[in-house]
Amino acid sequence: MTLAADRHTDRPAAGAQLQATLHRLFTQPREHLSEPLGQLGGFDLHATIDRRVSDEVTIAFNGAPVTVTYARADLRDLDPVATIGRLERKLRSLDHLRDQARDDATAARHEAQQAQARLGTPFEHGDRLTTLTTRQAQIAAELTPPEPAPDLTPLAAHIAPGPDLAL
Repeated sequence: MTLAADRHTDRPAAGAQLQATLHRLFTQPREHLSEPLGQLGGFDLHATIDRRVSDEVTIAFNGAPVTVTYARADLRDLDPVATIGRLERKLRSLDHLRDQARDDATAARHEAQQAQARLGTPFEHGDRLTTLTTRQAQIAAELTPPEPAPDLTPLAAHIAPGPDLAL
């Protein structure tokens, strides 16, 4: 691991230098800062502190979807060896993440091919849907009370019987 210009071959020294660098970053008064830390496993490491959100530092592997976040209060209690070990475990997880992303992409392509093949074909349950929709309309019609016939009695009192109209 390389931190700043120092090449480390043992975790305790690398972890101690990393923690000292992170403590130094927290002493800077800026709300937001990002600073390169060094390299691990061929990836550049960057630390980002954004006090607008929380008092945490995020260590990111540039070019990889892997980060490690520490609260400022936790930094003083961290074991230097465990700090480096956590970064190394995150780095080792990249193979798994790559394989998972590859599998997800393969599955998505397969689903897209199946969907493309189904375009323009009739809905496989269309006949059943039509039958059930028709039955639903019949049930709704049976449950709906018929509209009552209008009462014409009040109108009959206003109509005078004529010679061609007998009551």
